[in-house]
Amino acid sequence: MKNTEQFRPTRLLTKPEAARFLGISNHTLDRLVAQGIVAIVRLGGTRRFIMDDLLETIKQNRFGGDG
Repeated sequence: MKNTEQFRPTRLLTKPEAARFLGISNHTLDRLVAQGIVAIVRLGGTRRFIMDDLLETIKQNRFGGDG
């Protein structure tokens, strides 16, 4: 039986890319990571941000409207 789940590549962002995507400074992004609001992935000595995690953070921190 074949695996029917389709592979979807994970988009990893650097800190400057993630900060730019969120429209915040690198310093603010560092603060949000320290507060546990934004998740990171540690790969060796580097930190990366998963695009889907950033989108979920935006969704979870949305206020107002119907959503």
